[in-house]
Amino acid sequence: MSVHAVMEHAVLSYEIVSISTKKEERMKVKILQSLKGSH
Repeated sequence: MSVHAVMEHAVLSYEIVSISTKKEERMKVKILQSLKGSH
């Protein structure tokens, strides 16, 4: 693999990770809100 290809792969994987963590954060917020609402 060339250096450029490695760089592109790193950027792609970073973007995927950041997207998935944002989704998880939203899910946590929704769960917390539903727990607060049920009390």
